[in-house]
Amino acid sequence: MSCHDLISDAMIENIYKAVDPIASNQVQTECTDDNTKHAFVEIFTSEHTSMLVHPIERNYYKEKELWAKPGEVGKVVKHEYFILEDAFRGNGIAKKIHIREMDAYRTNGFQEIQLDAAWDGLIVWKKLYFHFKSPQDESLIKIAIQRYLREIKNYGNEEIEKLIKPSPFSISMNHLKDDSIDFKDWVYSNFRKIGLAKMYKEVLQ
Repeated sequence: MSCHDLISDAMIENIYKAVDPIASNQVQTECTDDNTKHAFVEIFTSEHTSMLVHPIERNYYKEKELWAKPGEVGKVVKHEYFILEDAFRGNGIAKKIHIREMDAYRTNGFQEIQLDAAWDGLIVWKKLYFHFKSPQDESLIKIAIQRYLREIKNYGNEEIEKLIKPSPFSISMNHLKDDSIDFKDWVYSNFRKIGLAKMYKEVLQ
């Protein structure tokens, strides 16, 4: 089985278009080996302005350990990079693309999406029903957010409890910004254990 049978280039190209304001894209793929297909994707506006800080990167695996079912292997896609330029954030582009990705993954028989999320991605991906591979990571980020809201934003415990949604775990990003210091800068100085967290989402359900 060729790695290109995991998912076709045409299918990958189709995922990353037909989402406003994406007007065109460029897709490059390569077979790392028979088990793995690597894809780079660029997306552009109608003015041919790149919408990304870094090209979208995806690794498609015929067989990889499933984080939802340790000890079992299955067809997995690893999301490596997806960073929009600031001008294109906050208008639902990532969510719309994710819906199209999920449809393509189901069609091609993928069982799981895996990713390594940075501090801001933890909250974004939880809203899209991704799970932490390690419960310790989820507990640590909740503690960090609660402490930031108390120490920097001067919120009380009752207010904090209302702001942090439990299922799925989420909080408005507006509460993680402050004139003195944003959460993303504060957290790495105060919680040295926080880095990239492994997260996953089952596709075939």
